[in-house]
Amino acid sequence: MTVEENAGNLEKLKANSVWYDANLDFLLQKYRGRYIAIADGKVLGDYDDFDKGVDETVLAGYALGTFMVHLCVPRVEETPWICLSGRVDFSRSMS
Repeated sequence: MTVEENAGNLEKLKANSVWYDANLDFLLQKYRGRYIAIADGKVLGDYDDFDKGVDETVLAGYALGTFMVHLCVPRVEETPWICLSGRVDFSRSMS
């Protein structure tokens, strides 16, 4: 995947996130507690778990990075994600 394609996908993900936030009240009424797949400003499906949401959305023809799967809960109930990488090296000076 090219840098341009990645940048385009990032913009799609941002747009989907903004759409999710703007429509959260409606989404909670219909999908509360479900994992929902979102692409192009619409819900593609709802699922019992994250992995099934990803698998089913890929099977439907959406490439990874072009959609998001999100647990539909009020913001106060969300669990923050912490991503750790072995590639980060804080031992080197930035000066």
